[in-house]
Amino acid sequence: MAMLMVGPPDPAGFTRRTVADLAAYVKVLRPGLSDYRALRLARITDHWANRYGVDAALMVTLIRQETYFDSVEACWPAPWLGRNARTCDRGLAQINDVWVQKWHLDRKRLLEDDWYNIWIQARVLSWTRLHYGDEPDWWGRYHSATPWRKAQYVAKIRSFLALMPPRR
Repeated sequence: MAMLMVGPPDPAGFTRRTVADLAAYVKVLRPGLSDYRALRLARITDHWANRYGVDAALMVTLIRQETYFDSVEACWPAPWLGRNARTCDRGLAQINDVWVQKWHLDRKRLLEDDWYNIWIQARVLSWTRLHYGDEPDWWGRYHSATPWRKAQYVAKIRSFLALMPPRR
């Protein structure tokens, strides 16, 4: 079986888990999700987590918080970008337009292709760790750099990570 790194409630401390363990965790986070879909998402996440040195359980947990494992597009006004401007998050991992513009990403593919979306999620987390890894809970910046929003997000993510089933 493929091995992956998943984290306990402190994502800085990783333990080795299998793809099957990650799929079981996905099912805890989204009861009713098909076994096929949970395993597929676990395999994709395992691949990119290992490639970018990111915690796979953290990645799955962020997806749970962002979209409940449904690929969606969410847009809202962004007056700081200009009059009548808006910004959007896309796909399972809610990749923001900031990354779309920075890395010249395919907006449609972010919505339709889980493999592509989770790949970009791993890149964003890797970039965030590189730039903010000395901060406690650096991964909270995935959601926001605003301290109170980041703190709320971190608390939610930690509560989900605490639901991780024991190793088999």
